[in-house]
Amino acid sequence: MSSNMLLFGVVAVFIASGLLFIRRGAVRDSRKIGVPNAQRTATFLGGMLSSKKNNAGSGTVRLEFFDWGIRLRGAGIFRPFAPVWEAQYQELAEARLVTAPKNQGVRFRAGGSAGSVIFWTGQGSEVLDSLEKHAVPVDRAADHVSDPPSPLISRSSGGSPN
Repeated sequence: MSSNMLLFGVVAVFIASGLLFIRRGAVRDSRKIGVPNAQRTATFLGGMLSSKKNNAGSGTVRLEFFDWGIRLRGAGIFRPFAPVWEAQYQELAEARLVTAPKNQGVRFRAGGSAGSVIFWTGQGSEVLDSLEKHAVPVDRAADHVSDPPSPLISRSSGGSPN
């Protein structure tokens, strides 16, 4: 009986350390600009490839539109494990469609050294339409990119996002 308890404890510590490792990576890769809470004006569900090449699978990330700009963050139970990426509309130097052999989406590039992020979605045209309403420069000519690495988090890992 005590060997079963020991095994359970070892497995629990292993799982907790894995989740902590993923969470630390998400925090490290986040780009928060300190904007106030505001009413969302549009939301899209998809995946995300951060500039650090951490990939969150389809259905694990929300792209949220606000009056000040956009925010990408984890959806539902995946929220703590995906980076947060925020940009004001005037900071966005580019929003461009991208295609990969197995994915499609929109790449956001903020000015300066902020890097870029790809939001994986089949609704790229709708995302660009929403950005154009805020005078963001968009490019509908798809840039071809390589497929992202296997997702660190995915809907198949359990649960369903809100």
